[in-house]
Amino acid sequence: LRVEDTKEGIKAWNPNWQEPFGGRRGISIDAAQIPDMVPALAVCGALSQGETRIFHAGRLRLKESDRLEAMEKAITALGGRAEATGEELILQGVPWLSGGRAEGKNDHRIVMALAAASLRAREAVRVTDAWSIRKSYPNFFEDFKSVGGIADVIHLG
Repeated sequence: LRVEDTKEGIKAWNPNWQEPFGGRRGISIDAAQIPDMVPALAVCGALSQGETRIFHAGRLRLKESDRLEAMEKAITALGGRAEATGEELILQGVPWLSGGRAEGKNDHRIVMALAAASLRAREAVRVTDAWSIRKSYPNFFEDFKSVGGIADVIHLG
């Protein structure tokens, strides 16, 4: 990862983004003090070479959704390899997700993490419950599009 402080703000980019795994390698992460980061870290782990193990994450089962199960099912639905067991999420990295449909579980952090996952998917990613981002980041999809993401959000009411 390269980071540069510019007049406009901090600029960060991965010069290896086109390579398989983008230069990322799996790691072990203690999530005891960072539970809200787990969905995003799970996406990173799912797209890193080797195994990523997120542990001490049991309290994620008691959030807006069971976030361990939600990420396991979503990553698997999109062509990744994930397993939630007890208080852990174990991911075997793939260089690219295939795409497809994943359940957002009416959980803002799950939806935002899966939007980020779409950036490393070969086909479109469709995520349910997109409106749930209103809880913490109402302009998420506008900002996501402003940095190159593609999002067509359907409002149902």
